[in-house]
Amino acid sequence: MATKLDQEFVATLPPSYFDENIGAPLTRVAIALAVLQTVFIALFLTARIVNKQAKGREFWAFMPLAYIICMANCAISICKYSTWSMVVIPL
Repeated sequence: MATKLDQEFVATLPPSYFDENIGAPLTRVAIALAVLQTVFIALFLTARIVNKQAKGREFWAFMPLAYIICMANCAISICKYSTWSMVVIPL
């Protein structure tokens, strides 16, 4: 259920509350890591397929599973700590 913050409530917060918000740097890091891990997993998969070494359980099960878990971690950190989530997503 998406709701917006009440402006009266925001006005009651001390100015230091917004100074301590480090959501923007955390969001930038999460996005950068998501991009980097996508590039590296694509390079890894390409190298293994081209060299015909794409076989085994670790390749077809563990690598995609690890990628999904890492991307979920990035998505959670973006949703939880981004600036827009304070307005759109009540935590």
